Amino acid sequence: MASSASENRLVLSKIATNGKHGENSPYFDGWKVYDQNPYHLTEIPEGVIQMGFAETQLPFDLVEEWIKKYPKALFALLKELRSSETWPIFKTTMASQSSDRYFDNYIPC
Repeated sequence: MASSASENRLVLSKIATNGKHGENSPYFDGWKVYDQNPYHLTEIPEGVIQMGFAETQLPFDLVEEWIKKYPKALFALLKELRSSETWPIFKTTMASQSSDRYFDNYIPC
């Protein structure tokens, strides 16, 4: 049996054909906002930090050191970071990569 060209055609999903690939995707919307208003500790403290991107490099060595120093405090800290009042503190701390200053002064247990 010979099959026609239309029978062999691949059918793509709406997601694959919606035009939201590359620079039209929501992923790049985040980059565009970041590029327009990047965070800087002293010059643009209200700026955007790219914390959700794969390329983001957090100072894990400082976080790991603090966790080893205060293992019981970790869960209390994570609970507080969920609140809107403490998020700006975390944002500023991580962006400035001086998390040791904040963490050393934060001992909830």
